[in-house]
Amino acid sequence: MTVKIFDTPEVQEFVNTVAGFDQSGGNDRAKQIVHRLVGDLFKLIDD
Repeated sequence: MTVKIFDTPEVQEFVNTVAGFDQSGGNDRAKQIVHRLVGDLFKLIDD
């Protein structure tokens, strides 16, 4: 049985929070980059 932690709602919420999507202001591009980096890190852990 393979569990992909990246696909869980808790991890998705965590990645969005870390990226700052729940905060107003800030640089949108920086938020996208952080979201991609943290998301890819979780995908790496899954692999």
